[in-house]
Amino acid sequence: MAFTPWTVFSDFAIIATLLLVGQLLRAKLKLIQGLYLPAALIGGFIGLTLGPNGYGLLPLSNNMGTYAAILIVLVFAAMPLGQEATSFSKVGERVGSMWTYGELTFLAQHAVAMILGLFVLTPFFSTPVGFGFMLPAGWVGGPGTAIAIGTTFTSYGWEEAMTLGMISATTGILYGILGGVALIKYGAQKGYTNFISSFDNMPQELRSGLLAPQDFKSMGKETVSANVIDPLMFNLGLILLASGAGYLVTNKIAAWYPGLSLPVFAVAMICGTILQYVLRKTGGAKYVDGDITNRIGSTCTDILVTFGIASIKISLVVKYALPLTVLILVGGVLYCTFMVFFVGPRMIKENWFEKSMFSFGWATGVMATSMILLRIVDPKFKSKTLEDFAIAYIPMSVVEMLVVTFVPIAIMQGFAYHWTALAVAGCLVVLFIAWRMKWIYRHGAKRYAEGVDKPAE
Repeated sequence: MAFTPWTVFSDFAIIATLLLVGQLLRAKLKLIQGLYLPAALIGGFIGLTLGPNGYGLLPLSNNMGTYAAILIVLVFAAMPLGQEATSFSKVGERVGSMWTYGELTFLAQHAVAMILGLFVLTPFFSTPVGFGFMLPAGWVGGPGTAIAIGTTFTSYGWEEAMTLGMISATTGILYGILGGVALIKYGAQKGYTNFISSFDNMPQELRSGLLAPQDFKSMGKETVSANVIDPLMFNLGLILLASGAGYLVTNKIAAWYPGLSLPVFAVAMICGTILQYVLRKTGGAKYVDGDITNRIGSTCTDILVTFGIASIKISLVVKYALPLTVLILVGGVLYCTFMVFFVGPRMIKENWFEKSMFSFGWATGVMATSMILLRIVDPKFKSKTLEDFAIAYIPMSVVEMLVVTFVPIAIMQGFAYHWTALAVAGCLVVLFIAWRMKWIYRHGAKRYAEGVDKPAE
């Protein structure tokens, strides 16, 4: 069948329907409610089962895997638009310990996965040298980053990376939600929690995904007159402007330097940052609504996750079943659990369990998982986790962007061992900073189990 604009229309219509079906199943089936799975994950699994990679009942095209690579450009381009400038002077001890924990979570997951990949999986299972990198790409990176990194690897000839990234991201989200809920129940039994409510009294919105009428919220502000241009189109237009600029700049660089293939999403984010700076300097920033640009980015993320899961090639899962299992269990499940119960209480002074579980959600895939887990363990957000992480993530995001942009290129150029050594060195630097700033605390979880230093509610 010829690939036409109507093919794109049909693919997006089917994926949108799967997202709606996912929400409907979440709202109506108590079994699914108890799993806390997002609609994008449910819809993606339905698409994988009934689509061309499954029973072939849904007329999705064989090109649907390419949509995620385009959608991720929109997601990254939207990030800087409408965001306020943040002062680094706000960072203090509480945020500092949160930064060291988060940075260590990111770098150590890369180091563990790369060491496992290079020294175990590649020698014994003949996996590609970048195989280990796909674990943190989908776990601490998330579906969007997995797609972005997979796109970069694909441009250098490793086409399997896209599917491996989505497999990694999918397992990360599943463990983040299912494993996260189990860890919270265990933490509550051990007395590590400070604000937890009974699981029997969980807010209905967390189970069904539907808000009560009294809790309805406004999605954004109308900053321009709809008589001239629709406010949603105005904000979407800015995102498309940054995305298009990123695409054009990337193509120009590739034409000038044929051996260099920069990821479009990274250049689009730079273009979005420049656009936001110009708007801020010219007084136009007040007309850009960060809530709307965030919603547009989140919408693109929902769609790309559904497309990404539906496009997973089952044959590739079978081919790498054993090394994938080893990588996910050791570099993912065991590592993230170790960070919560061993590192968390030793690097986070106040509300260590609540903040560790929030970071656990981030380290297993998506911020939505972090919010679900935090809402369970800290229903009224008394732990100040969101405030601390928001500030701590500013320097963390710089490191993350550099890794996502340049490390896949470096690995394909033969620098996999160099990156592994650099990740290990980065972990040691973070630990030294934490020790030097006295952000490492003795006795770990015993402090809270015994009531020592436990903050008041």
